[in-house]
Amino acid sequence: MSERIFDRYWAGIDAAKVTERKDPTFGPVTVFHDVVLAREIVQPYNIDGKTLMAYKSADELERYWRWIEGRWAVAGKHPSTPVIVSPDDIAGRTVNIRFVKNLIDHAKTERPNIRGILGDLEVFNDRVAPEILNGMKDGSLPDVSIGFLYAQEMTAGNWNGSDYDFRQVDMFHDHTAFGIKKGRCTWPYCGIGADSLFTIEKSLNGESGKIDMNHMAIVGRDPEETENTIQIPGPGGDCEVTATIQISEDQGIQATYCGGTSEVRTYIFSKEKGWTMEKAQTWVDEHKEDTEAAGDVLIAGGRVYRLIGLDPEEGPRTEEERAKAHFNISDEEWDKLTDEEKQAYIDKLPPRGSAQEQETEGARTDPERAMAHYGVSSEEVWESLSDSARSALIAALPDRGAGGDEMTEEELKAKIAEIQKQIDDLYSESPESAEAEGLYAELEGYTKALAALIAAKVLPETGEGKIGEDEVARSKRLLKDPRLKRDPIRRT
Repeated sequence: MSERIFDRYWAGIDAAKVTERKDPTFGPVTVFHDVVLAREIVQPYNIDGKTLMAYKSADELERYWRWIEGRWAVAGKHPSTPVIVSPDDIAGRTVNIRFVKNLIDHAKTERPNIRGILGDLEVFNDRVAPEILNGMKDGSLPDVSIGFLYAQEMTAGNWNGSDYDFRQVDMFHDHTAFGIKKGRCTWPYCGIGADSLFTIEKSLNGESGKIDMNHMAIVGRDPEETENTIQIPGPGGDCEVTATIQISEDQGIQATYCGGTSEVRTYIFSKEKGWTMEKAQTWVDEHKEDTEAAGDVLIAGGRVYRLIGLDPEEGPRTEEERAKAHFNISDEEWDKLTDEEKQAYIDKLPPRGSAQEQETEGARTDPERAMAHYGVSSEEVWESLSDSARSALIAALPDRGAGGDEMTEEELKAKIAEIQKQIDDLYSESPESAEAEGLYAELEGYTKALAALIAAKVLPETGEGKIGEDEVARSKRLLKDPRLKRDPIRRT
């Protein structure tokens, strides 16, 4: 099966075709009529360093348009995740979708002979900032952008005099973003009253209209190369920067950080350290692999964390970090030890997840547990985090005394298999063995830890009524679809 790739396109809203009505569920609604969402087109894509032409056929659009009806719309930007997972993002919907054959061919003849998709955009007034709605009405914010999945069919051909290398097929719509501040081209493709679709000539990875699902959290800003730096937007969007944090001085990586929202606004890479646009984007991708999770991140102790209950992206703590936390040794004191002394402390550590380690864990305060669990280097770094960031990290800690804390998924599975074998051996010797009760309790602890670790990799439930439940369930199905593979990024 072909790869499934996320893409987005920009189109224009005609401010002259606007009506208002009252919806029994969503209240006052402003309807923008006859918005072009897609059209038949051949367009360039940069794939593996080569420019290939992609064809979006009328046949595929005719199959695709039905899935746009009733789908949700987002105000001001795309959601931070590839597909909508939270009712908080919903600010409208697309309705009255139809396949048409009379869009204007601006590229060549200026005649109404292009096939495509039209629809009406319903904006829920109470869920949209007044400046966005007013801008849409007065024509200063005419653009919309759709997010959808497609697969590549590597079949060459020619359409309307334009050669193409592959076809976009198996398209599936997720959402429409409206009230976008800036489109990517000029009239007639972008202006008010435009009835033709246009591609993003430069995607968020700085290359093509194709966008990897990892980049969906980076909205409205492009990567930028200056004389001395490569700057890659983070998930913080236009959040207010409160600090510039050194992620790795040796590697030449910094980040502008928004303390109010605990988000990274921009990653900054020093070109003196050999960073190129491709290498920098690859680094960001490697540190933001869990695209099924929400996009909130924070910097603590030189590391990147997600505020949804995940461990540090570097994985479980190292043995040195465990030793410093277990024996209450500061970084300065640890650095003064010889290698032999450090190893002696490491050798004295209790097994990961053991009762002795849990006893030590139980004596700590929640902030101390969080600092140790997430590898925060000092109280000063901990106090520099916002209250919401600290609360989120504490809330994401495993339960006190839960077996399996700090263990990887593979270690937990191995431990569960080991305990189960012990139980089986006991029952083979004595079906009424009382010793099995303790093993069952230990098995339950490790099983819960494994379930929590796996759950952290899945989109969090929103729990805000049926709309939220339906959206989360749908998103999980999409993201787990075996056809839905991320577009690979080549390493240099």
